[in-house]
Amino acid sequence: MDIDDWAKEFFSAVNEENILKRRESNITEFKEIFDWKSKEFKSNIARTAAAFSNRDGGVIIFGVADRPHTIVGVDNYDAVDDADISVWFNELFSPSIEFSRSTFQYGTLTIGILHIFESKNKPIICIKDSVKTFDSDIYYRYSARSSKIKSGDLIYLLSEMKDKEKTIWLKFLSNIAQVGIENIALLNSVTGELSSANNTFLIDESILGQIQILDKYSESHDGAPAVKIIGDVVDSAMVVEKTKNIFEEDIFEAFLTESCSAKGIDYISSICTMNSEMYPLYYFLNLDSVKPEERYSYVEHIETRFKNRNRVLRRLSDDAKIQNKKAQYSLISMGVGKERKAIFDTLVAQDDLVLNNENDCKLVLETLFSIEEEATDIKYLKQQILRIYESFYPFKKDPINFVFRWSLTYLDFIYYKET
Repeated sequence: MDIDDWAKEFFSAVNEENILKRRESNITEFKEIFDWKSKEFKSNIARTAAAFSNRDGGVIIFGVADRPHTIVGVDNYDAVDDADISVWFNELFSPSIEFSRSTFQYGTLTIGILHIFESKNKPIICIKDSVKTFDSDIYYRYSARSSKIKSGDLIYLLSEMKDKEKTIWLKFLSNIAQVGIENIALLNSVTGELSSANNTFLIDESILGQIQILDKYSESHDGAPAVKIIGDVVDSAMVVEKTKNIFEEDIFEAFLTESCSAKGIDYISSICTMNSEMYPLYYFLNLDSVKPEERYSYVEHIETRFKNRNRVLRRLSDDAKIQNKKAQYSLISMGVGKERKAIFDTLVAQDDLVLNNENDCKLVLETLFSIEEEATDIKYLKQQILRIYESFYPFKKDPINFVFRWSLTYLDFIYYKET
């Protein structure tokens, strides 16, 4: 991930009031200040960093206020050296947490970005108590929270690491068998040491940076030092154009505006990295002209190690979960039921909705679960929901954020599944 490109795309969702219309997620956390002198602050940052590192990596952003996410900036992010942060992380956790720091300029405001890399040596374990961390704990990122890992996720994480190590060893031994064990030498790409059964050589540091890989996708250059890789280079290893970073809000906007900056498969691949399968799916599958009988296979071939793909596949096999959501929001019950019925009539008549506050939005979103395809026009519905999105998202009350996502999923099911 190029963090500069990522930041430009991420902060493109700031409105005219300087509010970032994005939510915290399994890869992002917002902090209004950067206070490295505070023990609680430092401890909380270390905990979040460990949680990101144990999952897929992530970004801690300094200079974004909480609810609403107003861009306020920080002016002391560079006051602390990388070494200070590294020493603190190593004091609390092992193995080491890898990270990089950068800043992003939004107008006159400076945003601090702490990019935490996914660990190659999971799990990262707490080795010392602090204000927010406790010895022997393993932290994991769950949506917008950094918590102690659940048993099922720990089992999955350990199994994943074991499988990765086994794959590396099998590939390595296969290559040795092709060359012959007596002809093998090992190159330490960090130190430049090349060791064989009989000799040890040191490759000059200036040469290390010039080593070229010869395969069917690269060209040699006159006089360039080169090594040859033993093993197959599959077609999927070809260099392809970098795809756009797709965030949760990009999925919502693409669905509501029907203006997509990527292929449908790219949006679905992004959904596979989320914590829930409840996002619009059929619209994006139709965007790629995938036939109904081919949808399951199409998603099944998405290369990902995220568990959410399996939940997406289960949805494609049986979407009863989203259908049953309708029963939760009655139009005939006393009180809010009557209010929903009045909104339902407005939607059927295709009139503009009255949206004064978040509670009005919540009632509208709940009412959407009573809509059937023939009741009203999907383009009209999207226009009304887009008004809600542009004026109130992200909602201050988290439950409304969930209802918003589920309501889009329901409309996608009603209007696009059979298309």
